[in-house]
Amino acid sequence: MRQEKIARILVVDDQLKWRNALQMILEQEGYTVMTASDFESACILLDSCDFDLVTLDVRLVDDRAFNVQGLGLLQRIKRFQPEIKVIILTGYPENIREGFLEEHKADALLLKVPEGARFDKIAFQQLVKTLLSS
Repeated sequence: MRQEKIARILVVDDQLKWRNALQMILEQEGYTVMTASDFESACILLDSCDFDLVTLDVRLVDDRAFNVQGLGLLQRIKRFQPEIKVIILTGYPENIREGFLEEHKADALLLKVPEGARFDKIAFQQLVKTLLSS
């Protein structure tokens, strides 16, 4: 009997509540999940583990450097580990613009909290499944 590989997912977000929520959703689906709160810890994990997918907060803030590093991490992933699928998560609708995915080479983009709504857990789960099967 062939045993299916359990996907490994890295959740990168500077907000603890989002890291925990996404981790819980993904673990309930049976995935192996690790989390990182900043650029540096994400790089360490990416260099030491094989991931199939990364969820990445586009406005990943590094308080030590006082800058936003989400897109820098995305560039690093796509340059050195292009086989990893990346879902950009953002709470800022202005980040959703035509050509954003192509420009930054992300695989998908999802709003954390669309205006007047709650996070769409089912859409997120389906997006993860779709990307992992492609």
